[in-house]
Amino acid sequence: MRKRRHTVIKHHNLLTNTLNAAERQEYITKKRQREAKFYTPEQFGILLDKAVGTWLELPVFICA
Repeated sequence: MRKRRHTVIKHHNLLTNTLNAAERQEYITKKRQREAKFYTPEQFGILLDKAVGTWLELPVFICA
């Protein structure tokens, strides 16, 4: 397990460094921060109701 975690960290660092270099060299521009949007309690209730009995039930419930 240790080796896998190290590999994920290594790839994350490589991607981050590559994107930062591309931004510095103006190959890409940084996106503006977006404001987070959340479901209302009513909307989330509808989502939970629709997820019941599907493979999404557990992930949606955990997110709740």
